[in-house]
Amino acid sequence: MAKLLDELESLSVLEYSSRRRGTAAGANVFADDTHGEVALDEFASQLLNTRPFHRMDNLKQLGCASWRFPGAVHTRRQHSLGVAHLAVECALQLYRNGAKNVTAEDLMLLGVAGLLHDVGHGPFSHVFESQILPRLGVTGWKYEDMSEGLIDHLAASSSLDLSQQQWGRVKDMIRGRTTAGNGWGQGLEWIPSVVAGDADMDRGDYLMRDAMATGVLHSYDARELMRC
Repeated sequence: MAKLLDELESLSVLEYSSRRRGTAAGANVFADDTHGEVALDEFASQLLNTRPFHRMDNLKQLGCASWRFPGAVHTRRQHSLGVAHLAVECALQLYRNGAKNVTAEDLMLLGVAGLLHDVGHGPFSHVFESQILPRLGVTGWKYEDMSEGLIDHLAASSSLDLSQQQWGRVKDMIRGRTTAGNGWGQGLEWIPSVVAGDADMDRGDYLMRDAMATGVLHSYDARELMRC
């Protein structure tokens, strides 16, 4: 993990891509029923062993939908792995299409943001904040705020040695914003929209994964969108 952080500035985008797909110790490639495979670099792989990420093993992506669609038992963990993979693949494709100011660090942080974008979700999906909490007298709670809080917790309490600015960029990515002081260079303002935007890879994964789990047929494919 530390070795990747030390080498980021010297790694080209294509060298990073190769490293992420298993040429470096600690990188992982997982079999996935939606995308075929999911690749994580050695830094993102360290997040898999943290308590906030493990918590998503117990959160169904579609909440109570499995009562009507018995196959819809996939978890926030599976979805987040898919988003992390697609976010990096999307930025790689944009690099190939001419966005040459993208760096290996940008790709690494997109993978981290993809893994953590839903980490603040409560049980029962969005029903938790729209129905359950108001009935308990809790208003104004948003899972995105909780995600940012848990990212701050990881930054403060774990051995994941990102800088404050890098953690800030991860939080920007999960909110689809660019915050002054977080190192967004000219021409990179689009990067957060890969995870949280109008045609983001969050939607890219759940439209495909949820359809597969529920048996709902549609023709959407995030990989085709990338190639446009």
